[in-house]
Amino acid sequence: MSIRAFSLACALITALPMPLLAQEQPTAERQREAEDIAQRCQHVIANMSFRGLAPLNDIACGYLTRDQLYQRMLEQLAEESSAEQLADDALLLSHLGLLSPRLDYHAFIVDLLAEQVIGLYDHNSKELFLVEGQTLASVEEVMSHELFHAIQDQYFGIDALRAGGDDNTDLLAARMALIEGDAFAVLFDYALPFGLSFTDLPSLEESVRGAMDSAGQAMDQGKLAEAPLHLKQSLLFPYLDGLFFIAAVKRAGGWPAVDQVYADPPSSTEQILHPERYLERDEPTLVSFELPSSFSTSGRLVDDNVFGELSCRLYFEQHAVEQGLALEVNDACEGWEGDRSIAWAWDAPDHPLSPFVFIQLSNWENAEDAAQFVNAHLRTWQARFPELS
Repeated sequence: MSIRAFSLACALITALPMPLLAQEQPTAERQREAEDIAQRCQHVIANMSFRGLAPLNDIACGYLTRDQLYQRMLEQLAEESSAEQLADDALLLSHLGLLSPRLDYHAFIVDLLAEQVIGLYDHNSKELFLVEGQTLASVEEVMSHELFHAIQDQYFGIDALRAGGDDNTDLLAARMALIEGDAFAVLFDYALPFGLSFTDLPSLEESVRGAMDSAGQAMDQGKLAEAPLHLKQSLLFPYLDGLFFIAAVKRAGGWPAVDQVYADPPSSTEQILHPERYLERDEPTLVSFELPSSFSTSGRLVDDNVFGELSCRLYFEQHAVEQGLALEVNDACEGWEGDRSIAWAWDAPDHPLSPFVFIQLSNWENAEDAAQFVNAHLRTWQARFPELS
């Protein structure tokens, strides 16, 4: 399954290119606001010394209106993915049963992200922006998260970390989990009393997931309430599972060990979901295959990508909920060692269910893991298409 929407979400939330806001003569009030946010940024940076990475260069801070944010999201989305690519993503997701074919996917993604964002770091202009209307004192933790993105960029390079994700969104998801997980860890430690760290919290994963579930119920409105389950979970993945990955590395060697991860970053979501496999350098298998020659004479390529353990989980989780299946989702996907997934379509105008093929070749740790994956697929298909059983 292509999760280009997920990678765009992270890129837009954390690294959206924005224009400078000094195109008109600032009023006295705007000048005062600019001074206030600059001072607050310096205050937050001074209180982030626990992370051990001081900024190498000054970080400019400013405001954006929601309208400016929305317009720039449209422009960034056009730069990151063409309308054709997004349409192909929607086509694939709809054939996998994860998205309604009637949904305007492009508009939905932009609206969903625009209503969630309150702060972001632009890694092109090297500036941090808050959405106007926020009380600075109330969003210091958010500022620490976004300011740390600026520091990550200065030390490690966000663009370099995202390289290689064009035809491997599983790798991209893993890299975004490193970026967001580390920044989320900084947010946690910033909010905790001095001297305490998020890794000191008992039952960290259980506590954080419980808190996020409670917060999610309160936030589950607007476009977020309409989002398919797999999209909601893919938006949370880099923050939550990224945080737990960072926790495992930090416990093994402190913040210096986390810094070292950037020199040898994770290459699969399997390594994020199972940090011990990253620490053991259990690398995914590179899988490839050739389509039959008959494919080249008709139809077109929709997607050529890596499904990965995260997408496997999201696929089965959504169908388990929608079809009322008692699937052991984690068991069905654990043991993943690599895959290549190709989607091919024969378009028929004005026909949402034109001929479509999704082919996946996957490698598993052992025969038992492979059998659990196949059995989960069979049960899912039987529930989705009982007339074919």
